[in-house]
Amino acid sequence: MLSNIRDHAARCAALHSVTTPAYAAAALNCARDDALSELRTAASLGLFRRLLLPGLGNTPCFQPTAKAGGLDARQAPKFLRAGISESSRWRGLLRGGVVFMHNPSLVWLTIEATLLLCEQYAIPSKGHTEPLIARDSSGGYEVYVLVPPEEAGKSPGAIIGNAAARWLPLLEKGATHLHLVTLAGCAAGALQSALSQFVPASHEDAVSELAQLDARIAADGTGAMRVQLAHRRAELAAASAVAPMPAFPWLSNKVVGVQV
Repeated sequence: MLSNIRDHAARCAALHSVTTPAYAAAALNCARDDALSELRTAASLGLFRRLLLPGLGNTPCFQPTAKAGGLDARQAPKFLRAGISESSRWRGLLRGGVVFMHNPSLVWLTIEATLLLCEQYAIPSKGHTEPLIARDSSGGYEVYVLVPPEEAGKSPGAIIGNAAARWLPLLEKGATHLHLVTLAGCAAGALQSALSQFVPASHEDAVSELAQLDARIAADGTGAMRVQLAHRRAELAAASAVAPMPAFPWLSNKVVGVQV
């Protein structure tokens, strides 16, 4: 198992991801307690340093070190050093949640490959946060914008607009999708509310909700429910009649809510 945790540490270093017992258990295909034991062993070997993040209780988080990436500590990227900012720790945790839990089957670009992609398409990197990018099965890109929970409720519309503006050169190629990532719960809800203003409910969502309303109306023998839901039912009927073209086809309509 030690070789597996070393591989996990190296992957975390390459992707600038913070890991947890749950993430490591998914990556190593083992029980959470076993994963925690392996992470503690790896930390004692200098491959991880343990972190605590506010709002997560006693859930341990593990930041990869320069040693995990096989690098000289003096030349290692800032993310692999001690004392990184809380925002960087959160982004690393969100990055790990997407890589190891949300969609582990994607082919993820290392930080070095991501920087080369940015250079190729003249996407600004200096002064911007590190994104998470994967290649999909069709050869396109999936870009994940990582939003720490304390930022998710602050001008969420601006977060979406700024992300779209930054990645526009790649989005215009037509084979890229933009995703927003934050902690599940209130943070995800705040972003989702803003995202709904950019991407209206899909045709499938309208059809599903219409069916649910019709079921509630049919179950109500008094007829009151038909009156109460008449306006909403008319909206959904109109939305489900024709499937509209999405205003921003490259923008995901669901926020990725990371569970730790």
